[in-house]
Amino acid sequence: AESIASALSMVQINTRNRILLEKSQQQAHELAEQDRKMRQNIEMLQVAQEEATRREREITGILKAINQSSLVLELDTDSRILSVNERFCQLIGTKPQLVTGKRYATLMNLDITSDSYQQLWNDLNNGKPRHSVESIRLAGGREIWLSMSFTPLTDMNQQINRILCIASDITESKQQEIVLQEKTRELLRKNLELETLYHAVDESLIRCILQPDGIISDANENYLRTTGYARKEVIGKSYRNFLKSDELDQFVKIWNELMKEKSYSGVLKRTKPTGEEIWLMSGFTPLKDENGRIYKVYFLAQDITEKRLKYKLLEEANKEIERLRNLLWKETGR
Repeated sequence: AESIASALSMVQINTRNRILLEKSQQQAHELAEQDRKMRQNIEMLQVAQEEATRREREITGILKAINQSSLVLELDTDSRILSVNERFCQLIGTKPQLVTGKRYATLMNLDITSDSYQQLWNDLNNGKPRHSVESIRLAGGREIWLSMSFTPLTDMNQQINRILCIASDITESKQQEIVLQEKTRELLRKNLELETLYHAVDESLIRCILQPDGIISDANENYLRTTGYARKEVIGKSYRNFLKSDELDQFVKIWNELMKEKSYSGVLKRTKPTGEEIWLMSGFTPLKDENGRIYKVYFLAQDITEKRLKYKLLEEANKEIERLRNLLWKETGR
């Protein structure tokens, strides 16, 4: 009996030892796994910290570069200025302590009741970046223009807590833009005047446009009516085709001078298809392109045929009067 009891006791002891050993081994395994995970987490944390440090240095470098090259304002969500960099202060001729705490609208002399201003801050407080161009009138009266980019910044809870404004001085380009706009308006005004003048000339004068080779590229109704030709008969044809031999000789001389950039004005005779002669007080003017080359010649004229005929009749009448006077003097001796 004692032997059996001893054997049972040994079995129980061995079983208990085995269970304890298994638990010990399991605990050791769990501790080893926990240690492995902890080391892994520590390594990941170190990598994250190194990445965060790298990103912080990178962001710091970017902010430093921005601060040195741009105009920087930091605002709260109520549009009050939290900070302003030195470049901004130098530009507007003030000191940071005189600007900090002021509202953005006060600094920029903006109307806080305007729809555009209300929309700007409504968008910013809703997390929407915005861009605007504003002007500041300095104490001395000089006006400067700024291109301003606003970016909402958030805290750890993703709540917007401030607005970063990065601006650049665009005064020079804005002034050039204003000058360009003024010149554009002046050019439009002059073009309108020229168009009005062109229509006035077209209504009152005979007009024909010639290419450098003498080809007719355009002619107004006055030209067609006075010369007696239809548009399809003259457009694309040489001006020389419509001249009599004596008219052609004169035209060649005039044209040679025109190609030397010399204008011409004088009385010219032209002949209609019917053989009727007309007299024109004429002007030829060569026009040059941006390279200084003649690209077309303007021909403007007035029909003075009737005046010339009246003058000729008057001249003949005067001659007849003079002849009769001489005849009377011979017959009467006085």
